[in-house]
Amino acid sequence: MSSKNVLREVRQHLKDTIKPKLPTRWRVFPTLTAPAKLTVPAVYVEFTEVSNEVAGKPLAAGRVAASFELAVIIPETAGARAEDNADAAVLSLIQALDNSDQLFWGPSATKLRLESGQLGWRIPVTVLTSTVPDTTT
Repeated sequence: MSSKNVLREVRQHLKDTIKPKLPTRWRVFPTLTAPAKLTVPAVYVEFTEVSNEVAGKPLAAGRVAASFELAVIIPETAGARAEDNADAAVLSLIQALDNSDQLFWGPSATKLRLESGQLGWRIPVTVLTSTVPDTTT
């Protein structure tokens, strides 16, 4: 585990892990703050929970599971093209998440529509991390 993947830096670690694996034009926002209008697909990161267990099993002392909700939102608001683009976007994000041994998504993703009409998906993600830096590296 990277010494940078500690609880106090886990949000940035998540962004740094997925950003290089997403299409280059996408934006990743490490918080729910966002521009008023999107012009490219974007991923928003919401840190929701910290736990000392995963799937009902306790973690070792100093290890924690940090839970997030990722929302991938596309700029389009209507029509079959918007639906197709939202579906393609969630698949790209899932592929980025599946390429890491410290990130786990699921159990399912849920489609959403913002008040602005933009489509997207919410995906729960768990990041295994620690409460203190790893000093062995």
